[in-house]
Amino acid sequence: MFVNTKKMNKKRVRSGLSWIALSLLILTLVVGYSFDPTIRALLLSVWQSVDHAHISPDPVDADETLMQIEAKLREENDQKLKTELAKEREKARVSREEKQEPAPPAVIIEMPRGIVSDITNLSNGIPLRTEVLYGTGETALEEGQLHDSFTATYQLKMRIPRPAISILDIEKATPELSKILPGFTALFPLGFVSPTHETLYRNKISDLRTNSRQLGALLSKPNAYDCNTILHLTNKKGRKVFFMQADMDAILKGSDGDRAPVMPASQVDSIDYDPFTAYHWRKVGKAPNPMIAGWERRIAIGKKELDAPAITPERKAWVDERLAMLQAAIEAMKKRSYLISAYDPYIVLPISILKDAKDPYAPKVGDYAVVIYGRKIYPCIVGDAGTDTQVGEASAKMASTLVSGWNSTQKAVGYPGVCYLVFPGSREVDTAPPDHKKWSAKCLTLLGEIGGLGNGYEYHDWTTRVAETAAPAPADGKLKAPLEKKDPAPSPKPARNLNPQD
Repeated sequence: MFVNTKKMNKKRVRSGLSWIALSLLILTLVVGYSFDPTIRALLLSVWQSVDHAHISPDPVDADETLMQIEAKLREENDQKLKTELAKEREKARVSREEKQEPAPPAVIIEMPRGIVSDITNLSNGIPLRTEVLYGTGETALEEGQLHDSFTATYQLKMRIPRPAISILDIEKATPELSKILPGFTALFPLGFVSPTHETLYRNKISDLRTNSRQLGALLSKPNAYDCNTILHLTNKKGRKVFFMQADMDAILKGSDGDRAPVMPASQVDSIDYDPFTAYHWRKVGKAPNPMIAGWERRIAIGKKELDAPAITPERKAWVDERLAMLQAAIEAMKKRSYLISAYDPYIVLPISILKDAKDPYAPKVGDYAVVIYGRKIYPCIVGDAGTDTQVGEASAKMASTLVSGWNSTQKAVGYPGVCYLVFPGSREVDTAPPDHKKWSAKCLTLLGEIGGLGNGYEYHDWTTRVAETAAPAPADGKLKAPLEKKDPAPSPKPARNLNPQD
């Protein structure tokens, strides 16, 4: 008879394991019965509920008994853990109540939140936008110690304009220019944007940075955008033209005893009126410059102050320097004569342009020029040097002729619609007293070299004698201070060619 030995061996192993497990359980219970009252009580209750006569050594019954004991132990341990956990929670609650602060009073005030903004214009025409941003923070004690709790932010913005390089852009500001000067567009193929345009706006940016903390000292918006373009143009024969499109401003200045021996007292006695212009010539007459009398009175006042016993050393040094300057100016007025802004037609260019000896397109004092505004052409010369942050300046004579009723407290033309054409290298070798008729003839000849004037457009004739011309009076009785002259800035190399149809 064949017997499956493997199955029998497996059965013996399982029986052996069951009895080993039962033995270990009994040993554990005996030990627990001896040392743990809980296990002792559990064993007694199990013993009483089980009929000893029916106890069977069957492994299945032993496993059920073990499971009952484990369930009983688990239940009792869970109950014990819940009891201990409840006690700990109660202790924590009591501890929190002992440490807890009383509830704060309710906030019934609505604190401000949000932004309040407003836009207004400064006196110089710059739109100023103000914003007040506020919100709820921490206590005053805490916020007072924070650096960023109460701050002010001021931002100055300016978009730098591109230069007008096409006839279409230029004629938006000066209509009919290509008809007034029929040969104008023929100058474009050999032309390029002047590097002085970039230099001008760099100077404006520098000025804004310097004066950004003083709103009243900022450039006005019209002066910030006073230049539409500056071009260096050339015709096929090599005639160079410095072309600028800008606004027009002017001031009263200059003096010449030979042509105007008497000047208004408001100018003679003013500490702001400038009797000098960059264009000057050796004095030819005997009549003294009328400004000398006013400057001599200022010297007398300075000498009287020096005699005062209470004058400080610092003040004495300043007055001495001032008196030396006044005396040198008087000596200059005795030897030379100057243009008179109220009588002579001339334009003003930045000193950095006039002193640029390397740029063949850079105008010089005395070069012939024409001004175009509306449908008229006005001959003149480059007569004075101005600040490096502004362009579009001319004599009071020019401004009052272009715009009827002009006075020195306002711009003659407040937008860049005036064209200035200068012919570099055209000045006379020796400067001489103004001869307006000669200036007109010379400018007309130079215009002929670049195509001449179009039919139907007026070429202004400066035939009025000085004695018949009255100086335009300031509207408020005040005169503008003379322009500050700065060291010239270096000119960068030209970078762009022109296309008249762009």
